[in-house]
Amino acid sequence: MTRFLKWAWVPVLLFLIIVACTNNEAEKEGDPAASASPTPSSSPTPSPEPTPSPEPTAPVPVDREGPSMYKFDKLVPQVDEFTFLEHKELSELRAPAFPNYKYYAAGRVMGVQGYSPFYVVEFKTQEDAKKYLASYEEFEKDTKIKSNLHINGPMILHLIEEDPEVIDGLADAFLSMTP
Repeated sequence: MTRFLKWAWVPVLLFLIIVACTNNEAEKEGDPAASASPTPSSSPTPSPEPTPSPEPTAPVPVDREGPSMYKFDKLVPQVDEFTFLEHKELSELRAPAFPNYKYYAAGRVMGVQGYSPFYVVEFKTQEDAKKYLASYEEFEKDTKIKSNLHINGPMILHLIEEDPEVIDGLADAFLSMTP
């Protein structure tokens, strides 16, 4: 009998270890039915708020059907091909030239001497766009190069706010730069 009592605690100990492990797994998974220790209902623990995921930094492709792009297409009827490029497709050379852009697109226009490429850039704020436009006008004045910004052809700035005068001015500037 003493030999039996000497080893009887082993199965009991194994049973307690298994129950404890099961309860720990249930608590981790949040299963209150499998938990041996009930939580008091008088003071519920607040569930932790899920942290909001950060918004993606890469811009989405430009919506050609949007009001600004629609106006731009109507003002520049010679646009033959208009291809929107996403952030990842911006070349390393051109990305530093537009430090605070939101959208970037490229297209080409049929001219007298074939196709003339152009680029449309929408900046995050009006101020950024105006700053860039002013620096471009200064560049034009200093260099007398009127149609070859960044070697690849004319540049059009498409400002983020709906401003018909700005869009008209950009369309006029674009038409004056095409061959």
